[in-house]
Amino acid sequence: VVIGVGTVALYFTTFITDSIKQKQLNIFEEQVSREVRSHNNNPNNTITFVVHGAHTVSGEIRRGVQLVLPYYFTGALLLIIFVVTSLILAALCYSYPMKRLQLILPLAAIISPILAAISAIDLILLTGYHINMLILVSPFLTLATGIGVDDAFLLTNTWLKSVAIPHALTTAERLQFVLEKVGIGITITSLTNSLGFTLGCIAPAPEIQLFCATVSLSMLLDLLFQ
Repeated sequence: VVIGVGTVALYFTTFITDSIKQKQLNIFEEQVSREVRSHNNNPNNTITFVVHGAHTVSGEIRRGVQLVLPYYFTGALLLIIFVVTSLILAALCYSYPMKRLQLILPLAAIISPILAAISAIDLILLTGYHINMLILVSPFLTLATGIGVDDAFLLTNTWLKSVAIPHALTTAERLQFVLEKVGIGITITSLTNSLGFTLGCIAPAPEIQLFCATVSLSMLLDLLFQ
């Protein structure tokens, strides 16, 4: 005798053979989601339904990104202020010409990851894939999480340290010194980060696959740009 049941799961499986059936499945999932929300919002109902599906997950991802989008902008703005301030203070410590630093170093440190993310989005579009809300915030993610900015700090700090070398160095020799010191570390960390997001492409949700592919590509491009 069954006294009570806490959870009941029902799974429906279908095979998608063309784009028409995919659209029909998306419409079906949207209609089911609306009915479930209407049912769950009714306080008289004692049974709560939870819908699971790739299209449903993608919709929740888009909704979540829209909610946190202002925080991405705020984080990116604060990071830009931090980068500019840090590079100016570093230049003061090494007695580096301030005019050149203000025009080149902060601008390059900020633009490089953003340009890499935008280039990755363009390549995704050229291959015929669509973009989603997650991909649109990837430039701010690449910048705000310090994926590209930390490499810029390493390059800048090593470049400024080369000023303290007793014998004078040419520009080419200073660049060689910088690459010898931090080039391998930057390359390994960038490739590791890129590979980590590449593994995310095996996720079942298509929206997450596109996002991981875009971020992985943007990290490789940022390595080349830097």
